[in-house]
Amino acid sequence: MTITFVGAFNPITSDMPDSSSGAGAKVQYEIIKSLSADNVDVTTLVMQEYRTWPYGDFYIKGKKHGSIDFLPMINLFFSKKILFALSVFIRLLINNPEKVYFYNTNAFLNFFMFILGLIRRRQIKILIIQDYNIPRRLCSRDFTRPNRVFSYYFSKLTKYSFQYFIPITKQLGDHLGFPYERCHPFLGGVISGYQGGEKRNCKNIAVFAGALEPYNGVDYLLVAWSNLNTPIELHIFGSGSLAELVSSYSKNNSNIIFHGFQSPITVKNYIECASVNFCFRYSRGIEQEFFFPSKFFDVVSNRGIVICNRFINIPIELDECIYFVDDEFSNLNLLIENASILPNFFDQRIKILSDYFSWTYLIKSINSVKGFSL
Repeated sequence: MTITFVGAFNPITSDMPDSSSGAGAKVQYEIIKSLSADNVDVTTLVMQEYRTWPYGDFYIKGKKHGSIDFLPMINLFFSKKILFALSVFIRLLINNPEKVYFYNTNAFLNFFMFILGLIRRRQIKILIIQDYNIPRRLCSRDFTRPNRVFSYYFSKLTKYSFQYFIPITKQLGDHLGFPYERCHPFLGGVISGYQGGEKRNCKNIAVFAGALEPYNGVDYLLVAWSNLNTPIELHIFGSGSLAELVSSYSKNNSNIIFHGFQSPITVKNYIECASVNFCFRYSRGIEQEFFFPSKFFDVVSNRGIVICNRFINIPIELDECIYFVDDEFSNLNLLIENASILPNFFDQRIKILSDYFSWTYLIKSINSVKGFSL
């Protein structure tokens, strides 16, 4: 069996550029690792994530990091995606792997994979779609942005360009019209480097890590934390449109420490030893039904207590293993005051994650679907 993985991320290193998605990189590394678990021959075609020229280099050299091939690219807005899609098309046409796993897609990949499907009819293409940034419908102001209109209409091609679909939520699969019998919704999975973690003493700190955007609720947390009378330090990691707001709070409150963007390695070290880990999600600038925070699986696989809001699609299996704040965060003070004595439900969470929420579990599940294997 020959398998190719197609994705977009940067190597996980201590000096990853802040244009990187640490969460996306970890997930794609994990998928590649799971695909390779049974000594399967897995090749990779990965687009690197760098700011486009003139904010980044005009040409990005190809590189090999471990067993993963990162393709070279001309780093121009719009053209880099079409050139990457064309390169993937040519390589899949020539090498003709039996199965191809895609982590997310775009208009150009949709187009070229539709054409490839007409040529390589026995080649199975599986789309793992965990990010979807296209509106449900176009409004009048969208027509002033041609790339948005282009992406919207070419998203309609998705269900014809791949054979099997792994959307992050059932709602997304329904929205894109994926056929029920070839659709396997999966919220995401624990990363093996996190799963269980090493047994280490928790420090009396709280951690928030993720994109600093309204949909992750960091602004709500900052307001609530500023009203607490607690010696616990809140450590915040990430970058985004709310970074300046976080920085201003940290300058005025000694118990709020802003680290900015850091590599997943650094963030992991903090999450593993925190007594409290946060994960929020709101419908603020995104369609919440079409997303699920990958950071959720990082925090629930470590020993501190986990505090969330009741966002959409939280697995019912884990509902009783985490703590929830109300919409006004009015009960946050009580949770923080008692963080050291509240049960962390760590063993229960790890058992559930191992049984149902790992990428290895997903790969085995879809391989057992009738008609999926060649």
